[in-house]
Amino acid sequence: MLYSECDIEEWRVAAALSTLVPSHLMKLALTFWLNKREGVALISEMMRFSQLIQSICSLAEADEVFIEYNELSPWWRSVRSQLMDSTNPLRALTGAMVCRAVALSVERTKESARSDPVEDVEKNRREGEEKVPSPDEDTHSSCSEWENVSHDSCQWTLLIGQLEDVAVLDAVLRQKPPVNNEKMTKIKTFWLPYEKLGATLSHILKEGKGSVSELVARWLSYSGVEPQRLVDWSDYEFDKDCSEQQEAPADDENP
Repeated sequence: MLYSECDIEEWRVAAALSTLVPSHLMKLALTFWLNKREGVALISEMMRFSQLIQSICSLAEADEVFIEYNELSPWWRSVRSQLMDSTNPLRALTGAMVCRAVALSVERTKESARSDPVEDVEKNRREGEEKVPSPDEDTHSSCSEWENVSHDSCQWTLLIGQLEDVAVLDAVLRQKPPVNNEKMTKIKTFWLPYEKLGATLSHILKEGKGSVSELVARWLSYSGVEPQRLVDWSDYEFDKDCSEQQEAPADDENP
């Protein structure tokens, strides 16, 4: 679909005639995206992928994809879970951006269908009237805008922020540390044979922050870096003068 000349509407009709379950199509689309070959035109790929996700959502029942603001959609929750389990956080990040855009589009479309045209005209007329809002009206307006943020939207924002952090970590872990065997032999520094590491958001959230420290420690053990270089000896706690000054008052209190 991403690399063919097939029209998106033709694909949607063919998918509808195939009687395949939309949720299964969504899983297949995400699996392809998370494991696809590296492309040079990422922006165009993301645009085509967004069209694909939008078409799959149109095949599902509207109530299955979109629910009330204060609830979580099982449809998008399953998508986020699959993105969190990906061993390629960067592709999961781009996929999350696309899915979030589609989810917001679906919300707007559903809300437009529910709205009353007469009320919309009256609302637009009132908004068009020029007037200076009072502080109370500003507060009410801010609260109304905050209420319009759905629970799913908040989850998408949280997920994208987490994937950004994990993608940076994964980019470092995937780089094989440069090891100078001759230099390491001279200074008698030992290092472990390199083993490719990978980070998934679901693993980090499950194991806690300690899992990040463990991954970084393993990567450093492959690099053969001198242990003393990992400590900032200029730090305050290693300043002998400061340490003595802190201990002096305690000694004066003793009889």
